[in-house]
Amino acid sequence: MKNLIVLFACVLMAVSVQAQSRIAKRHVKEGTLSLRMGNYTGSISSFTKAIEASDSYQEAYNLRAIVYIRTFRFVDAVTDLDKAIALNPNDATAYFYRGVAQTHLRRDSVAIQDFTKAIQTKPDYHEAYFQRGLVAYRMKNYGQAASDFRFSNLLHPMDSTLTELARAEYSDGQYEEATVHLDQALLRNPQNPELFYLRGHTNYSMGRYESALKDFNQSIVLNGNGESYAGRAWVYYAKENYPQALKDADSAIHIMPNNPAGYTARGMIKSRQKDLRGGMVDFNTAIGLDSAYSMAYAGRGFAYAELSMDSLSMEELDRALALDERNSFALAM
Repeated sequence: MKNLIVLFACVLMAVSVQAQSRIAKRHVKEGTLSLRMGNYTGSISSFTKAIEASDSYQEAYNLRAIVYIRTFRFVDAVTDLDKAIALNPNDATAYFYRGVAQTHLRRDSVAIQDFTKAIQTKPDYHEAYFQRGLVAYRMKNYGQAASDFRFSNLLHPMDSTLTELARAEYSDGQYEEATVHLDQALLRNPQNPELFYLRGHTNYSMGRYESALKDFNQSIVLNGNGESYAGRAWVYYAKENYPQALKDADSAIHIMPNNPAGYTARGMIKSRQKDLRGGMVDFNTAIGLDSAYSMAYAGRGFAYAELSMDSLSMEELDRALALDERNSFALAM
């Protein structure tokens, strides 16, 4: 009799578990439909009901975390994904989305670990390579970023990946490689001003000033953004056409008064023309806008050098290189 009672209890438990599983799956289906319709509140409610019905339903934690990310609840997303990974340590998607949430929380090192785990679990996960590249770039690990974007582009070619690859290569000093990839991108997107802007910088960095001018000119024609005027100002500066350089720097400042690029360019032009007081004012303004703007410190170092204030000059140049070890202007002084 006792054995029959135990058996009956086991059967009831199994039936209950199956019923809870069916209920959970129904709620997940409802939540997925709400998610597709952009009803985030409804989808969270449905996924929560699924979890309440079956707290080991891993997919429900994953899906609710995705909605949390879309609604900027990143800490909640990490909590759900921790649970999802505990339930299935081999789920590449859970690692990927936890990496996305960690990225938004500015936990870059942890995000890198999650994207790496996603790639280890699923070697062809091109989105994980792309996201890891973005985080590596933000951490100024430009070589790693370029490598990740390169793999992502090989696995799943996209215009945005090619652009990020070129940007990382440029930042890593791989100017020829960056130019090749920008040429490819421009074949597909000949009206994209950002691509001309980036290629203008790669050409400028290689001393190809006429090509750089053409690129910045085209970027300005297509968009007229302040950064392109600032970039062209540097080209005119290198060609010693200071009146035109000053005009472009002024245009950059007018268009983007809260961006340090225009002030830094104008500061260098003024300093080169022996208006050291005016140059220093511009460098100080640039640093006030962005205390980590390496070129402004390099410019201020140049101004101090022109004033024969060598100790202060060295301090500024050291600071510029500490912020950007590839600051060619600071290295040249």
